[in-house]
Parts: sequence; structure tokens; C-alpha cells
Amino acid sequence: MRDGQKRRFWRSLPGAITAAAGLISAIAALVGGLVTVGLIGGSHSVAASTATPSASSSDIVPSGSRPAASPLLSGPLSNGPAPNSPPASSPIPSSPTPSSPTPTTSGSSTPSSSTPSSSTSSNPPPVRLDQVDDPAWTGGVVNIAPANRDSQVFTPSLPHLIAIEVALMTINAGRGGDTVTLTILDGNGQQVATASAAVAAGFDGFWRFNLADGGPPVTPGQPLTMMLHDSGTLVFGWKYVAGRPYPRGQANFDGSTFGTNDFLFRTYGAAQ
Repeated sequence: MRDGQKRRFWRSLPGAITAAAGLISAIAALVGGLVTVGLIGGSHSVAASTATPSASSSDIVPSGSRPAASPLLSGPLSNGPAPNSPPASSPIPSSPTPSSPTPTTSGSSTPSSSTPSSSTSSNPPPVRLDQVDDPAWTGGVVNIAPANRDSQVFTPSLPHLIAIEVALMTINAGRGGDTVTLTILDGNGQQVATASAAVAAGFDGFWRFNLADGGPPVTPGQPLTMMLHDSGTLVFGWKYVAGRPYPRGQANFDGSTFGTNDFLFRTYGAAQ
């Protein structure tokens, strides 16, 4: 084709359409190739995470990792019903010879809540059952009104008095509970320790009084007196048994020896 004819062909409509179609085809082929190799185009979807984040070490407490508290007593640290009853045949230790007067200390109904340190030397000494008057009960009971001055003499064999349990019984139901107070006196009638507790109506059993600050030091072999009274509402009574079941002290009622009777009780002490 001569030069003149060529110029006429491109200037005509069919020639222009043919040229445009060829150009479009070439561009489409180029774009398709680039998409195929991943250089352009293509959407990349991101899956939502379903993994649960692991808890940090501060959120997890392994089972059994918390240290158990070291009990100071063979029962709860708060005043209340005695958790376990030792057998009635528990032996009463023999009394050593007194060596010094019984010191007088004040106390309260709240036991010491201090936590012993990890040092072996600072751990509290083990608490032991000391004096016991717990024979089979035969039904005797008297109310603990303040005017009755119900009391029981006992002779400790350990130098540290920790707690005392007394056998209480509801004798007048329907009057609600009452506050019961235990007082420890030395041979001169001086107060050694005291503790009070709110006892609910209906109670029948041994009630534990834990003496304040871990209890007072006492002189082994020197008699002490435990005195029990309520606020005067006559709700509770103190159980007793006749025949002098406790040979190391006697019960008193209204300021006099209570015949051959002894009130039921248990004392707890420590060797230091």
C-alpha cells in the first residue's frame, strides 16, 4: 500500500475502530498478566481471631497454694460452742508444787488475732487439755444469776491458762439469748482474767471462752476459781454432778460450798 493510501485508511472510521480495539486488547492482556502474578489488584481477607488470651499469673491461684493458718487452740479462735468433746475418761494431770504467787492480769473476751511468724522460735506452744470434770451428766443444773455466785475451784497443772469450757443449758426458753460472763479469780479473790460471750437461746452443751491475749500466766498447783453469771435474765444454767467427781477443787453456790457437787468444765493450757 502506498503512503497516500495508508493515511487514508487511518483517517477512515473503520480504521480508527480497528486501531482502538487492538489497543484495548493489548492493555487488557497486560493488566491480566499483572493480576495473575499478584502485582496489582486482589483483595486479601483477614480472618477474625478466635483465640482466647491466656490469663496472667496474677489471675490464677493454683489449688492448695494458700498456706493454712496455724491454729492456736484445739477449737475456733472465737468464743462459742466447743467443737469437740474429749472423752469423759480424760486423765487429770498431777499437780506440781507451787513455786510463786499467781500473777493478776486483766483480760477480755476477744482472743489474740496476731499471726505467728514463720520463725520456729516465735510459734505458739501447743495447747493441751488440762483439767477436766466431765462425767456422765445426771440432770443437775442451777441458774447462773449474778446473785447465786456460781463458781468452781480448779487447780491448773500448766503455767499458761488459755481457755475454759463450761457446760451450759437453756433452762428458760422464750426469753431470748443472753450475755454470759466468765471470771477467773486467784486465791485472794483478785481477778486474773475475764471473758464474755453472747449465747443464743436454746444452747445446750459446752461453751468455750478463749481468754484475751492468749490467756494469763498462772502458777501450776495453785487453785483458781472460775465464776459464771449472766445478766440476770435467768436463761441459762450450769450443769453439775454430785459425788465430788473433781477431786482438786469444789463447787460453790451463794457463797458456800455446793454440797458434794462439782460443775462440769474443761480447762486448756500451754507449757509456757
